[in-house]
Amino acid sequence: MDDYSIYKTQTRPKTRCSLNYISSYKILGFSFFLFIYFPVVLLSYSSVFAQNKIDSLNSVLSSLSRRPDSFLNDTTKINMLIMLSRELLVTGNYDKAMEKVNEAITQAKKQMKGNPTTNLTTLKKGLANAYNIKGNINFAHGNYNEALRNHFSALNIRVEFGDKSGISSSYNNIGNIYYHQNNDKEALKNYFHSLKIREEIDDKKGIANSYVTIGNIYYGKAVLLSSDSAFFQSLLYSKALHNYHAALKIQEEIGDKNGIASSLINIGTINNLLKNLTIQEIIF
Repeated sequence: MDDYSIYKTQTRPKTRCSLNYISSYKILGFSFFLFIYFPVVLLSYSSVFAQNKIDSLNSVLSSLSRRPDSFLNDTTKINMLIMLSRELLVTGNYDKAMEKVNEAITQAKKQMKGNPTTNLTTLKKGLANAYNIKGNINFAHGNYNEALRNHFSALNIRVEFGDKSGISSSYNNIGNIYYHQNNDKEALKNYFHSLKIREEIDDKKGIANSYVTIGNIYYGKAVLLSSDSAFFQSLLYSKALHNYHAALKIQEEIGDKNGIASSLINIGTINNLLKNLTIQEIIF
């Protein structure tokens, strides 16, 4: 749940770049093409699967509501509400997802206040996960400031009880929001924070993903430069290439075939761009 993010399905606002983003789709991941070519099958399967999970979770929550009040001091209901809000978010039911995640936050705070020593770490972890989901819902609505506020709330709680996996995920989510606000400086800062922690906990897949997102930022900055800035473009493309190679190395180690394919596409695209820049420099 901590690593769940809707951001990978989004593109940066078009105000930042127009036709350049046509080429950027190629470099943001091989899975994007799979989604394009097999939408009916994938969406049908995922929709049915998600709806089944939603129905099951609603059934469990309905049974919990009939239990004595003393039972509600357990964290089960909070976890079910968080899981339900996540599934509702996946299916695009944002209003209902917000309703359930707010209920989870209220319940967690109530239990923490009434039972300050009982399951405190578990309750805090649940609260952090709830803020994380709420931030994702805010993001889906395009409310980036609220999304940041909720992801920072999740981050602060995770820092408090040392959840390094959750911390790295929060930094990554915050970086994604800044990226969509066209604030590359803050995006990179948070992506590097996430990368550092993922290296500390030896999260190989997470490390590779961090390298890819960092590479994407350098790539995006390069394509936005004018054609008379070939030198600076080549520097940024080289930085992107370095990160894509770093991601590829780890993806090969862990056998991530989709990741390998994506990185090879990214590396090939950058090499072609650098080759074209070299030709331009020779001509002009």
